[in-house]
Amino acid sequence: MDGLVSVVIPTIPGREKELKRAVKSVAAQTYQNIEMVIVREGKNSSDARNIGISRATGQYVAFLDDDDEWLPTKLEKQLTLFDNRTSLVICWMDDRRFGESYVVKYPEKIFIDKALKMFSVASTSSYMFKKDTLMQLGNFDASFPSAQEYELAIRSVCACPIKCYQEVLVIQHKSENQITRDWKKKKVGLKLLLDKHKNLYTQWGLWEYTKFRVKFFGLQCLYSVASVVGDRIYKVIIPMKRRT
Repeated sequence: MDGLVSVVIPTIPGREKELKRAVKSVAAQTYQNIEMVIVREGKNSSDARNIGISRATGQYVAFLDDDDEWLPTKLEKQLTLFDNRTSLVICWMDDRRFGESYVVKYPEKIFIDKALKMFSVASTSSYMFKKDTLMQLGNFDASFPSAQEYELAIRSVCACPIKCYQEVLVIQHKSENQITRDWKKKKVGLKLLLDKHKNLYTQWGLWEYTKFRVKFFGLQCLYSVASVVGDRIYKVIIPMKRRT
C-alpha cells in the first residue's frame, strides 16, 4: 500500500523533550513517504488534531501524542491492513503511564457491538485513518474533555469494522497534565458519550442496555474513587474497561 501519510503531532509548551522523542520515532519509520504536521495551537488536544487534519495533505492521517512514541515499523505494518472497506487501523500498545509496562491488546477486527462495550478503543497514538474518511466523519468532537478518540472511533465503526495490527507498535509514556490522569474529565467524557450515542447503546435491547448502564455506573464510581486515591486504581479500571 502506497500513499503519503500525514503524521499529526499536537504539542504544548514545556514538552520539548517529549516532542523530540516523538519526532525521532517518526523519523525512524521504515515507511518514509510521510509528512509531519506539528500543531502548537488549539483550544485543546482535539482542536489541535483537527487543525492538523486541515493542514494534512496525505492520503492517510496518523496521530501521535507528543508524549508517546512509535516503534519503527508502525506505519508500514498498519498500511498493509487498509483496503476499500477499511477506514481506521489501530494496533497494540505498551502502556507505561502508571509505573509498569501493560500491553493493551485488541482483537483483529472490532465491530460496532464490540466497540460499544469496550468503553475505549486503543489510544489516539495508534490511530491511522484514510484522510477522506476523516472529512466525512467531521473529525474529533472538540467539546469532549476526554474520550475524544473513542467517540470518533464509534462514528467510524458504524460505517465499517476497525482493524487492528496485533503487535505492539506504540509506547505510551507518563507525562504531566495527561487527560488519562484527570478523573473528573474522564467522568464528564463518559457522560457526554452516553448522551451523544444513546441511540446506538439502546439498539441491542433492554438486557444489553442494562448491562451497559451497570458497567457505565461502575466506571463512574471508580473514576470518583480515583480522583481521591490516585493512580493505584488504574489497575482495576483497565481490566474493567476491557471486559465485555
